[in-house]
Amino acid sequence: MTKPSVSVVMAAYNAETTIEKSVRSILDQTLPDFELLICDDCSTDGTYALLLRLARQDERIRVFRNERNRGQAFARNRLFGLSEADYIAIMDADDFSERERLSKQREFLRAHPEFDYVSACPRWIDDEGVLSVKISGITGEVKKSDYLWGLPFLHPATMFTKKAISAAGGYRVEAATRYRNEDYDMLMRMCALGFRGYVLPERLYIYYEGAAALKRRKYRYRWAEARIRYVNFKRLGLMPRGMIYVLKPLIVGLFSQRVLGSARAVLYAKRTGRLPAARDE
Repeated sequence: MTKPSVSVVMAAYNAETTIEKSVRSILDQTLPDFELLICDDCSTDGTYALLLRLARQDERIRVFRNERNRGQAFARNRLFGLSEADYIAIMDADDFSERERLSKQREFLRAHPEFDYVSACPRWIDDEGVLSVKISGITGEVKKSDYLWGLPFLHPATMFTKKAISAAGGYRVEAATRYRNEDYDMLMRMCALGFRGYVLPERLYIYYEGAAALKRRKYRYRWAEARIRYVNFKRLGLMPRGMIYVLKPLIVGLFSQRVLGSARAVLYAKRTGRLPAARDE
């Protein structure tokens, strides 16, 4: 296989029931020259055996395994170091990419070298396999102030230049980013370094959101997010006006994620006048 232009990185843990469809959505891409790097994070189900079988069927797949569970930030960082491409796309093990996702994102980054990463709008799929569409953040260029409310676009729908990931040092691997917020933290650090991002209005990603994902987050994760916000808002020059947003995860922790997601997008659009991701036609 010649050097690919895009490396797709996927961290997997106990994803036996979903990962084959996710993998096949990448193998079915219209972009011809990519590699799919998958790190099994010491799964206890049949995920690793399934991945080995898939890798034997397609040379574009490269499979690795952690000897112990280290979390998806560690797993993705490992894959970043193994990437042979100039562009790196994130992919989750229970989601799906539309067939033109990689080609459209690579085309955008090649045509617009002033940008260092590009994301896209998603559709959502639930436990019953029902697709839905809702307001999902911004489209267009990502600004520093967009990070006040939270990560303003869907991280696994994003493609980066390898240069930007290398300069940021990938994800921070520590207690505060062990289970969540590693993406929010990395993107704010990228922004502080001067890297620029853009969100395409096209819906190129299907994001799985099951019932468990809508349950209330554990409060200790809220404290970790508040600390991450404080440190990075200072880097971005968003303090002291950002202090109320530092406290936001602690205040809203009692509300459901479904309610918060809808309210966040609507309030954000009203506050900034920025175009939210359009509803489906």
